[in-house]
Amino acid sequence: MKNSGLSKISSLFIAITINFALQATPVQAEVKLAIDESYFEIAPYIVSDFEAAYTAIGESLIVDIIPGSRAIIAANAGQYTAIDARFKGSSLLTNMIPIDVPIYANATMYAWTANPSITINNMVDLNRYSVAIVRDCALCLTLMKEADIEVTVIDTLTQAMQMVDSKRIDILVSSDFILRLNQQKGIGNGLIPVSPALGTAWVYHHVHKNRSDLVPALEKTIRELKADGLFTLR
Repeated sequence: MKNSGLSKISSLFIAITINFALQATPVQAEVKLAIDESYFEIAPYIVSDFEAAYTAIGESLIVDIIPGSRAIIAANAGQYTAIDARFKGSSLLTNMIPIDVPIYANATMYAWTANPSITINNMVDLNRYSVAIVRDCALCLTLMKEADIEVTVIDTLTQAMQMVDSKRIDILVSSDFILRLNQQKGIGNGLIPVSPALGTAWVYHHVHKNRSDLVPALEKTIRELKADGLFTLR
């Protein structure tokens, strides 16, 4: 009887120890990725690209497709683990770490208008006109701030293109590849570039600083997948 009692106590002790160990082992939550709905509309394969990357590093991925301006705010606040592809050094993404592999496109900013009589030779010329930029374009915000250009900030690129196309605003400063992809869908076909390149930069995947542990593996994996043709415009 005594041995039986000791055996029960030992078994209970082992069960408690195992349970404590399991509870003490940290369990990482699934990765939540925010993707700009306008990105998804023009390049839906962006979802499968990121699914491939996170699967390769052994992470479960949840993708939310939401407005770009909302994605930036929510990701920087830690509501998302990661955000699609953004410019480095954005003042809107101070809590996010860029994965140091350029992806998709080297975006070049131009002045676009529906008025062919307008010519923009440099940033100073923008002061003569009403100018719009899209809220989630960090490079646009930086360029306009550095040149002290007064701008109207529009929530989405579609809205901004429509306002310039209807001549409610003179100029839209936007990247060439994003704008042209929208024109292929029949949006803002009256807009033409009327300036030299005003600025250029690659975009990068970003993860929240709370998951900095993902950075080395993602950098290696995205570089390898890019060599295989993913994370490129196609």
